[in-house]
Amino acid sequence: MKSRLPCQTVRLSVAVWSSILLLLSTRSAVRADDAQIIFFENKIRPALHSHCLECHNVNQKNGGLALDSRDGWRQGGDSGPAVIPGEPNNSLLLKTIRHEETGLEMPSKAPKLDDATIDDFWRWIQDGAFDPRDQPETLKPAIDQWPSLFAERMKWWCWQPLNVSESSRPEKGAGIGLVDFYVDQKLQSEGIQASPPADWQTLVRRLSFQLRGVPPSFEEVQRFKEGEQEKEWSSLLERYLESDEFAEHWTRHWLD
Repeated sequence: MKSRLPCQTVRLSVAVWSSILLLLSTRSAVRADDAQIIFFENKIRPALHSHCLECHNVNQKNGGLALDSRDGWRQGGDSGPAVIPGEPNNSLLLKTIRHEETGLEMPSKAPKLDDATIDDFWRWIQDGAFDPRDQPETLKPAIDQWPSLFAERMKWWCWQPLNVSESSRPEKGAGIGLVDFYVDQKLQSEGIQASPPADWQTLVRRLSFQLRGVPPSFEEVQRFKEGEQEKEWSSLLERYLESDEFAEHWTRHWLD
């Protein structure tokens, strides 16, 4: 009995310490996973929903790529895997949102992501690209998120008013609009002579073709010619915008 006691004690000690080390390592792993989950849910998932999943999901794989699940970006699209865990600079997803791949700049229908969001993706990939999505997630429209999304999109350059210094603005009564002023400045810088102003009949014809895709009627031109041009122009513009021809002319782009 005495000879076996030391051996049993050693075995017991080894078992106890092994259990303690296993418990400590498990707790460390849980803490690491918790941090990864929090980062993914707070940073990566919202960014994917806002900028990527509309065009890259299991039902609409633009470029063969779906980003609505872990297997989606692992498999990748026509250009291969989108993410290489631990290697952000070699991951195609990061290259596309950095606009480092000519012709693959993403998002394709919106401005480049801000630096903070790009840095979040870099950190996510660098830390192993933790992604809890075993199956493609449902893409239900988040009504409560629309106000913030609308506010973000209103910052796009195309909605910003033209910023012109007072010194460069055209003088009042000069008979030139702000957009025309910009065009004239560019033409002058390129040494191009602007065309003379078009007559009213030509303007009506251009307006009709541009908005409706058909020429104006004789009555429309005649009424415009005989009326007060400035007032009639606004009235004609509103009528064209409210016409069935306007809807048909521009809807064809979407129906195709």
